[in-house]
Amino acid sequence: MYLSRLTVNARSQAAWRDLADRYELHRTLLSAFPATLAAAERLLYRVEQRRDSPAAAVLVQSHTLPDWSASARLALPDYLLTPPEIRLVQ
Repeated sequence: MYLSRLTVNARSQAAWRDLADRYELHRTLLSAFPATLAAAERLLYRVEQRRDSPAAAVLVQSHTLPDWSASARLALPDYLLTPPEIRLVQ
């Protein structure tokens, strides 16, 4: 299982739209995965946002290794504040 941490710039217009609409955020996150996923695959995510910070952390759990560079929206210059962090969790 993989756990990814995306540090999203909440001041980015595209990121702000995703954070305001969970369906759009889910679509953006799914764009980092193959178009056809295994039937048992589940993409779980959680948004952690602090009021005093321009950043929001999106934690993503998946069975498939994500390719965050494949997502056109995440590739926007101001969408992410830092490169995605991915780690394998046993």
